[in-house]
Amino acid sequence: MRRTLPDPADPRDDWRRSLKRRRIKAELTREELAAFVGLNPRTISSYEVGWRLPSLHSMRAIDAALASHATVDQTADILDRIAALEAAIASLTAKSAA
Repeated sequence: MRRTLPDPADPRDDWRRSLKRRRIKAELTREELAAFVGLNPRTISSYEVGWRLPSLHSMRAIDAALASHATVDQTADILDRIAALEAAIASLTAKSAA
C-alpha cells in the first residue's frame, strides 16, 4: 500500500491530529472504537498516524461514537469541529469543481 504524508491544508488533518487524544480521553481502545463504527482497528490506527484520510461518513461515525463517550463540554467541541470540517470540505469541493 502506498502511504502519503498528511496534507496540513486538508481540513481532515486537524481532525486526524485530535483523533487519538479524543479516543484516549473517551477511554476507548482502537479496537473498541473500530467496533462501534464498523471499521477495522488498523483503519483507526492509519487515520491517527495519517497514513489514510477518512471519508466524511467515517469522520461523522467516529465523532458520534466518541461523543457518546464524552462529557457535555467535549460533545459541544466535537459538534463545533464537525461543523467547521463540513464547511471547509464544502469549500474545497467547490474550489476543485470550479
